[in-house]
Amino acid sequence: MDNQGQYSDYAEPITLMKELTLRGESFKISFRKKNGEPRVIHRAQIRKQPRSKDDKQSAYKIQLIDKDRDELRSAYIPLILAVNDKPIIL
Repeated sequence: MDNQGQYSDYAEPITLMKELTLRGESFKISFRKKNGEPRVIHRAQIRKQPRSKDDKQSAYKIQLIDKDRDELRSAYIPLILAVNDKPIIL
């Protein structure tokens, strides 16, 4: 992460999301859906990734639980915009 409070790659925010989930804590994630529509989950946690034979695009996605709505979600990693309000700018 650089001095301006933004991520310059996806590795650090993904690691943060995994650590928070392991501690039982939630995080806020902002991303775009494939159709370009913005989406925000205010209390998310990571869930188990599907096997690649079940979802051929699983390598490009992160699987989430929306704790507010008790729904399962997924986001394409390249379409993640911010984690806990820190933007990802490549």
